[in-house]
Amino acid sequence: MRNGYLIFLMLLLFGISAQVNAQDGQENEIPAEKLNQYKSEAKDLVMYFEGMLNDIAGEDYTNQEKGIIINDTYLKVFASDKTQIEDDLDPNRQVVSNKDAQAYLKDVDFFFKQANFEFIIENISHSVTNEGVLYFTVTLTRKLDGITVSGDTLENSMERFVEINLDPEELDLKIASIYTTKLSQKEDMALWWNKLDDTWRGIVGNDIMLANNVPLKEVISVIDTVMITKNDSTVALDESIFKHLESFLQKTELDVSLNPEIIDLAPLSKLRSLEELNISGTGVNDLSPIRTLTNLKSLKCEMTGINSLDPLIYCTNIEVLMINDTQIEDLTVAENFENLEELYCFNTNISDITAVEGLEKLKVVWANDTQIASIDPLNSCKSIRSLDISNTPVSSIDALMGLTNLEQLTIDRTNVGDLSSLATTKALKTLSADHTQIKSLSPLNSLENLDRVYCDETGINTSIAQAFMRNHPNTLVIYGSNQLKEWWNGMPDVWKTVLLTQAGLSGNPEKEQLQQLANIKEIDISTTNGIQSLEPLSFLVNLEKLNASNTGISSLDPLKNCPNLSNLNISNTNVSDISVLAELKLLKRVTLDKTKVTDLDPLSELPKLSRLKINDTPVSSISALRKLTSLKTLEADNTQCSDATVINFSKESTAQIIFRTDKLTAWWNGLNAEWQKVFDQQAKIKGDVPTKYELHKINIIEEIDLSNHKVIKDLSPLTMLYKLKALDISFTRITDLNPIKNIETLEKLSCDNTPISDISPIASLKGIKELNISNTIVTKFDALNGLNQIQKLKVSGIVKVKNISYVSNMKELTSFECYNTSVNNLKYLVGLPKLKSLKCYKSKLNQKKVDAFKSSMPNVTVDFY
Repeated sequence: MRNGYLIFLMLLLFGISAQVNAQDGQENEIPAEKLNQYKSEAKDLVMYFEGMLNDIAGEDYTNQEKGIIINDTYLKVFASDKTQIEDDLDPNRQVVSNKDAQAYLKDVDFFFKQANFEFIIENISHSVTNEGVLYFTVTLTRKLDGITVSGDTLENSMERFVEINLDPEELDLKIASIYTTKLSQKEDMALWWNKLDDTWRGIVGNDIMLANNVPLKEVISVIDTVMITKNDSTVALDESIFKHLESFLQKTELDVSLNPEIIDLAPLSKLRSLEELNISGTGVNDLSPIRTLTNLKSLKCEMTGINSLDPLIYCTNIEVLMINDTQIEDLTVAENFENLEELYCFNTNISDITAVEGLEKLKVVWANDTQIASIDPLNSCKSIRSLDISNTPVSSIDALMGLTNLEQLTIDRTNVGDLSSLATTKALKTLSADHTQIKSLSPLNSLENLDRVYCDETGINTSIAQAFMRNHPNTLVIYGSNQLKEWWNGMPDVWKTVLLTQAGLSGNPEKEQLQQLANIKEIDISTTNGIQSLEPLSFLVNLEKLNASNTGISSLDPLKNCPNLSNLNISNTNVSDISVLAELKLLKRVTLDKTKVTDLDPLSELPKLSRLKINDTPVSSISALRKLTSLKTLEADNTQCSDATVINFSKESTAQIIFRTDKLTAWWNGLNAEWQKVFDQQAKIKGDVPTKYELHKINIIEEIDLSNHKVIKDLSPLTMLYKLKALDISFTRITDLNPIKNIETLEKLSCDNTPISDISPIASLKGIKELNISNTIVTKFDALNGLNQIQKLKVSGIVKVKNISYVSNMKELTSFECYNTSVNNLKYLVGLPKLKSLKCYKSKLNQKKVDAFKSSMPNVTVDFY
């Protein structure tokens, strides 16, 4: 453009000189063809001025070159150095300010770091002055985008007027003035009002009353100092009319939706400040009249007859565009909408969304019920949060890969079959994929924010959906809605009430609520009257806990469809067959009290069963429970199982077994205070009277230490302790071991310093491993002959001990103490393979015999002196 100014002006002057002969300036003497030629050249002059502004505000020219434009070249365009331009560079200016052309250009250079001016010419009119001189008025929209020297961003547009004079002598076109504020704003507003039809007058003048009780909407014309009303009355001009008109023309928001009488938007061309416009449901079919509303941010024109967005090409500030249910087929213009955040184009004939590619602020796209087959352009729209492409030919959503802000996606009734691209959509909350080809939900596994998945009429079956919900307990998968509806409609009212109450719902549930009901995890019908069947539970595949006690049920068959059941209570019912429980591998707690159940075999393969109650049942065998390593508690009071059966079972199981509670209670009540105190301390009883669980805790005590209890003289209370392993009665006054002769579990027994004289009762304790009878008055040791499992034996302090032949078969013996006895021979200890320690001091042995023993048993530590 360095030589552009000169070339342009030469062509302009040459053109005018060739076309214009001497004239007297009267309009009617200029042929129409030449008048049109002047208007064309006036347009070129204005566009040339636009380029001049951009050269000054841009970065392509040096300061020296810009200085030439500002100081010299500008005079080729303007009528004189005094030509006035109304300031439009300060958007906050409240008072009209004019300056000469050169000062204005200097401000452009000084005020901006960088700026772009764009002129959209709307009209070129012509007129003559009182002196008969022809001039032209160019009406345009000036758009300005720039960065000020202070770093602020400036973006606005406004209506401007450029007056261009034609010098009849010089045959030259020059700009005479540029302004925003017309000399007669009232006149302009009156002219605008006079062109309005009844519909628009009704909108502008709605509920506004002028002087003399004249409704504004009844005024059809404003002429000079009078107003003419619909009934042809002439009334004096009420100046307040201009205040009302100005207020309307300065609106930033306007909603005229659902008014079919509105068919023309021409009156809106004056509303330059308009930012939000809603014309939905009107009779409008052309957006051309609003092409200069460049401040528009929101345009809602759904359900109208518009078929083109081309008039919006300069409305680059649009953030919300609602064109659904229109005749629009082409979105090309939208590529200019860099600020677009929401696009609603559903139910149109649009087939291509290439125009939105790269729109980084785009958050919402609803393009359902269109002909769009590819969504690839959306891959660059990283801000998208909500996308609806349902009922379109789309078959691939690979373009959604990496859209980490996507929260809602609707792909119903498309040919989409692969959800892999959604693995990276970490913000996704809702996916609607009804009537699609999907067969797997695994791509959604890592989506922690996922709340709802709709997949009716797809390849997602119960197994897939339920597995997904088990792994993602905060996600509801809605599938099989038709079957759920049939299930609900056929359900007894009593069950409907139970389920609705449990889910916190009411009324007739929709498909989301039906899925919530089908996903119920806990149900308690123990206090509900009228329950005779569990059939409604057949759809509750997520059911984990069921309390159906005290109901009229007799069959558990419906529970076969509840694979997640872990806690079941059917006590006090007529159930006799529990075979269906064999399939419920997650069962942990089962209560069968007061039922007719006799066979526990169905429970034999339940790997997680930890607590079972069979109180007051006709069960006669618990052998089926032997393999249940997870069983922690078995309650079997008042069954047909004998005590011996339960005790034998307890030897093979680590479970706490609650049985014969009545017997234990009677036993406890028969104990003296000293014995109760012993058991209190041993089992850590909390109350004055032990609970049944505390009684059974006593029942399975494994160690009892009665040493130094001088009051206790009888061991009879120990007969109930069928798991007792260690007993210490040292330094007591107990004289009789008969009460413990049948405690086959006993492994350790200490009778040190007691008046025990007879140890024959322990002859039956074949499993005993440690025995201490030191310092007793035992005289016969025959009972020791068969105790071949003994590892530690103490017989010290018994004078009668002389012959220790009974140790010869104690192959497990590791330690033997016989000091302070009459032992005089160690030959029976020779050859014992595990013997490590011998204490035999103060006996009848001599050093020679001891040395001989050491020589034979060098690995034994001998304590002798």
